[in-house]
This record gives sequence, C-alpha cells and structure tokens, in this order.
Amino acid sequence: MFADIHDLAVDPEGRIYVVDVGWKEVRLFDRDGRFVRRLAPEGGGPGERQYWNIGSTRATWDAHRDRLWIDDGLQRLVLDSLGTEYAREVRAPSFVPPNTAPVGTVVGVDPQGRLYQFLWGPSPNRDSTYRYAARGTVDSEYAITHDAMLVVEAAADSEGVPRTSTTGAGSVTVVVTRTEAPKTVGAVSPGGELWVGSINERRLQQLSFAGDTLRTILPAGAAGETEWAELDVSPEGWFWIRRQPDSDATSTWDLLDNCGAYRGFASVPHRVALTKVGSDGRIHVVASGALDFEYILRLRLETDVVQKVC
Repeated sequence: MFADIHDLAVDPEGRIYVVDVGWKEVRLFDRDGRFVRRLAPEGGGPGERQYWNIGSTRATWDAHRDRLWIDDGLQRLVLDSLGTEYAREVRAPSFVPPNTAPVGTVVGVDPQGRLYQFLWGPSPNRDSTYRYAARGTVDSEYAITHDAMLVVEAAADSEGVPRTSTTGAGSVTVVVTRTEAPKTVGAVSPGGELWVGSINERRLQQLSFAGDTLRTILPAGAAGETEWAELDVSPEGWFWIRRQPDSDATSTWDLLDNCGAYRGFASVPHRVALTKVGSDGRIHVVASGALDFEYILRLRLETDVVQKVC
C-alpha cells in the first residue's frame, strides 16, 4: 500500500517510478504494474535521501541520460534504475530579504538534455511568487549551468476589498488591498516543449528555450470556462487540462488536439491528485478512494489520436 505519493515518473520502457514520502522511498514497477525494486530509501548514504512531509518532491525521468532526478527544492538526487547514485546537491535557501533567490525543482528534460525547473519564491519586485525557468545544459557532474535562462513571471492579482467600521461618530470605509497568488499551470511535453498556462488570462503559451513565445492558444469549449487544476501534454501534442474537481468522486480532463481545437472531455470515477503522460501516450494518475487510500491508474484514450498540420 502507498502512504503519501508526491510524484511519479515514467521512462520510455513504461516503467513507473513512484515517490512515496510516507514510506520514505521510491518504488519501481514495470510497465505491467509488477513491483521491481525500492530506490532512494531514507538515509544519508549513497543512493539514499532525507524525506520531509513538507513541500512537494518531484520525480523526472531523463531519457537523454537514462537517469531519474528526484528533487524537492532542498535536496536533489540523480539515480539510475538500479538505484546507483550519480550526483546529489543539498541547498539551504533563505526567504529573508534582501535574499530573493527562488528555490527550484527539476520538472522536465528535453531531448537535448537541457533541464527545465519550476521556481518558487519572491521575485525581485516582490509582486510574483511562481516562476518557470529553463536553464542551460548539465555538465558531467550533473551541475546545472545558469548561462541560458528564461523566466516567465506570473504577476499576482490585487483586489481592493472595502471594509466598513461603525463607531459612535459614524461609519468609516477603507479599501484593503488583497493580493492573491498567481495562478499558473505548466508542463514539459515528451518532445521537450515548454507550455505555460495562465489561469487568470485563460491562455496557453509555448515557449522556446530562449524565452520566445512560439504559439499562443486560447482554449475554447469547456476548457475555456472551467477552472484549471493541471496541464499535461501527450507525445502527439494533445493537451490534457484537468479541471478543478467539483466532487470527490469524479475527475475530468478537457482535451485539445495539437492545434488547440477542443475535442471533448474524459472522466473517471476517481479522485485524481496528479497526472503524468508516459512516452507511449498513456496517462498515469495518482488517485484515491473514499478511505483516502492512494493508488496508480494507467489510462488509455480510446480514439485515433493523430498529430494534425496546424
């Protein structure tokens, strides 16, 4: 049984790597769901790591190097499928001004071996909290270079909320500014494309490694109306936009083809917390039932999914 799944990764052979922070280990299963071995157990030795029940631990398969990156922003571990350690990094960030350096976790690797990181923390002008960044190549020691970096900041929304106080001399109304965290979703496709979705502006943008906007999609249909919880991209370039759940028993994705046209929706009678698309196009989700037991589902879309010429 799983205890607390934070993330999963799927390699080109269809093997599934599950980060279970509750059991403080990574479990490897073959493409048929059979258990293979345990990786990265709790500890301080080679191939081991420390687990905390705070934040989120990400797992990313690097097909360019046949390596698994396990990263929670504080410690980064690079392993192979046997659990052999190739690199580790431990960081101690500070959010006390004037230090505004964000904390980053590896979330994707493109076919050229360049890493994508998800950064969070205050920006220099203090009006953003979440940022996506793409950084340069990785050297032989698995250190990430900072020479080629793009940053897409999601500005926080500010809203003036009037508040009225009544005293013996009358009433006084003041406007209190409330700042909400920016709302973004993002994904790195199996082909290495970086997509960032602005929930506030209801648009999807494909970004080049240099930071240029290559495509902009304004989702139509239900995808342009419902609240987004997660974005994933299949190898064929189809977009899976998981809606914010309106019940504990059902999870729904809106599907857009590679040109951004709305093609319908897919639903499963499970409460889904996380979606990952494998290199073969199958969808892997972390789901839970009425008793909050977590399990992994692998789904396949029963249709002819093709890549159109847009």
